[in-house]
Amino acid sequence: MKYNFDEIIDRSNTYSFKRDCLPEGAPKDSLSFWVADMDFPCADPVIEALHQRIDRKIYGYTAYDNQDVYEAVSGWFMRQYGWKIEREELSFSPGVVPALAFLIRALTEPGDGIIIQRPVYYPFTIKIENAGRRVVNNPLIHDGNTYRMDYIDLEEKLKNPQNKGIIICSPHNPVGRVWTEDELRQLVDLCKKYNKWIISDEIHMDIQLRDRKHIPLLSYIHEYDELYTAASSSKTFNTPGLIGSYLMIPNEEVREKFLMHTRRKDFLNSVSIFGMYATMIGYTQCDDYIDQLNDYIKENMKIVEEFIKEKIDKSDRHNVFRDVYVIKKDININELKFNDGEVIDAKYVTIEVLKDMIQKEECFEWLGYFIDLYKELKINNFQ
Repeated sequence: MKYNFDEIIDRSNTYSFKRDCLPEGAPKDSLSFWVADMDFPCADPVIEALHQRIDRKIYGYTAYDNQDVYEAVSGWFMRQYGWKIEREELSFSPGVVPALAFLIRALTEPGDGIIIQRPVYYPFTIKIENAGRRVVNNPLIHDGNTYRMDYIDLEEKLKNPQNKGIIICSPHNPVGRVWTEDELRQLVDLCKKYNKWIISDEIHMDIQLRDRKHIPLLSYIHEYDELYTAASSSKTFNTPGLIGSYLMIPNEEVREKFLMHTRRKDFLNSVSIFGMYATMIGYTQCDDYIDQLNDYIKENMKIVEEFIKEKIDKSDRHNVFRDVYVIKKDININELKFNDGEVIDAKYVTIEVLKDMIQKEECFEWLGYFIDLYKELKINNFQ
């Protein structure tokens, strides 16, 4: 099937976060980059299957933990990544973030330290702190071109007996890194050395833009068994509103603890009817969708890269970063003028304060880059 990703879908008046819940004062045609869904239509076989299920007219309790779902998920991992999932390893949750929260409670006690690698998806911090655990930051290193793990700092933090494990994004959100085999092996070897678990959020695994294939963390399970993965088909087929994710928990004892929290304590171990169908159909009938989607996004990336090369003077690009955050003393922020529809939220900071803000995650280094780019493109709009 040939998909038309150029088709523009009107999402207004659908209670969409992306279109109907814009910040006050934002232009109606603003793009909400903070909302992690796509404006591409969902795969046709998924839409057709949902229509067929809706036409059955009753939407009662559903046996989501069934053989068809297992075969769909297992088949997808085998075709895409050459990895076989065992039936008993598979568990379910309404979403990846709740799944991480349940795993945190199953693997740790209040007061334990959990390592994350900032800049990283902010719910990691929220769920750790809400569970009464401590956030331990192992910040990624930015070398000017890309981000990489700091294994020296990580080992120091793994040595601490109060730190019990690490949560990673693979691929990483927001920096976009697809971790290599060598990088993951170093991570696994270090955690094995100090007997620490690893949880991997792999929800973005299927969107590949740089010809580097995602490697499932569980492909190292035969070398170390304290590995856990949470994932979903929702990012792949653009169905996050249908609710549903799954986990691979090879360790039987941890799996029982997870089920105790989700099934017997919180009653949050299920997916929705429609999330279940979207997963089954997406993973069994829509390989061509993700292949074409990745090709389309790669072409969009080329357009952006060519635009930047053509329109932006590289010698001035990094100067914009200072101008974005540090305003000269003789300039009054309130006197800056913008075109109609532009929004600014600014304050005076020094470079030292900025570094402190980034460290405290009051602002993000990666966000600074996008602000750089925005200012560079809009520079002629300043009066």
